Amino acid sequence: SSKKTGYLTDKGHKAFWQPYAYLGELRSGAKFDEMPPFPKERFVDAITKVVEANAAFVPPYGSGATLYIRPYMFGYDSIIGVKPANIYQFRVFCT
Repeated sequence: SSKKTGYLTDKGHKAFWQPYAYLGELRSGAKFDEMPPFPKERFVDAITKVVEANAAFVPPYGSGATLYIRPYMFGYDSIIGVKPANIYQFRVFCT
């Protein structure tokens, strides 16, 4: 969806739609999958670092393109079963 994208304004500033919508969706999915909620401060720090690291790839104004950002979490464990995992990873996919 468009709220997971970034672009340059006509003044050359980087803009991103609804960054806290990412956190809400991440937490909602985590709750559904019985994962712990990801801390807000760490989330904001991670997204900021990913945007900074990919600043050169934010498409120019008027191109119609956007930088897509997708934070996600997944659980894994040494035992496969019908129960919540004991270990989780948080990652941010950016393209």
